Amino acid sequence: MLHIIPFQLIYPEEIGCHILVDAKVNDIPAKFIIDTGASNTVMDMSRIEKFVVSPNMVLSESMSASVGSSNLTSHVLIINQLSIDTFSVRDYMLILMDLSHINHVFTSLKLGEVDGILGGDLFLKYKAKIDYKYKTLTFRTRN
Repeated sequence: MLHIIPFQLIYPEEIGCHILVDAKVNDIPAKFIIDTGASNTVMDMSRIEKFVVSPNMVLSESMSASVGSSNLTSHVLIINQLSIDTFSVRDYMLILMDLSHINHVFTSLKLGEVDGILGGDLFLKYKAKIDYKYKTLTFRTRN
């Protein structure tokens, strides 16, 4: 089954753009950046309690690095559900880390904060396609 999801392109600076998508984590609205260069889907450590009452996090064995920041300690968490429009996955493992450097930039540009980053793990597993012309993200599931 194909899930075709609209996204928003934002241009925070004179060069480049970011893709934003509205989602739900455990049925609670969330805002994610799409980053095909990110190895994993990530959520902001400081915002996770908005979505998970008592997060059962496990400290990651390795350090994570992200653009624009130094090495960051990360944690692993399994969320009950991640939904983006008609696309939905259950028991999804993601990485928790400090995204304050990203939210600082977004807030200073009056774009609001993001809750996380959708990364390559999700795109690879569900054979995602990004269509910039029509501003859609497509996921493929077996259903």
